Amino acid sequence: MIGIEATNTDEQISKLQDVLDKLPDVHQAIAERAIEKSKEEVQSNLYPGHGYDTGLLHGSYGGELEEPGESSARWTFGSGVFYDPYVEFCWGGRCSHFRPMLEVLKSEMPTIMDEEYKKVLE
Repeated sequence: MIGIEATNTDEQISKLQDVLDKLPDVHQAIAERAIEKSKEEVQSNLYPGHGYDTGLLHGSYGGELEEPGESSARWTFGSGVFYDPYVEFCWGGRCSHFRPMLEVLKSEMPTIMDEEYKKVLE
C-alpha cells in the first residue's frame, strides 16, 4: 500500500497522480538497468579460448528499450555479430551466454524494481 500523507482528499488524489505520472520513467529506469545488467552478465561469460574473436563479440552486445508504458517496459537484447547465433546455440551444444544471463537477471530484477519504485515513493 502506498502511504500518501495529505490533509484532504484532493491533496491525496493530486499526490497519487504525481506518483502515477512518474511510472513510465520508473519503468524506463528499470529496463535500462536490466539491459546494463544483461550486458555485464553476458560479457562476463565471454572469455578467450572460445575459438572466436572475443573482442568483437564482447563489444557487440546491447539492448534497446521500447517505449515504456504506465504498467510495463519492454526491451530487446542481443548482438549484431553474424556468428553470435552459432556461438550462442551451437558452440558446445548448449545455450552458453543467454541462459546464465537470464538466471542472474531473474534473481536480481526484484531488487532492481524495488530500488526504482522506492525512489518514486519516497
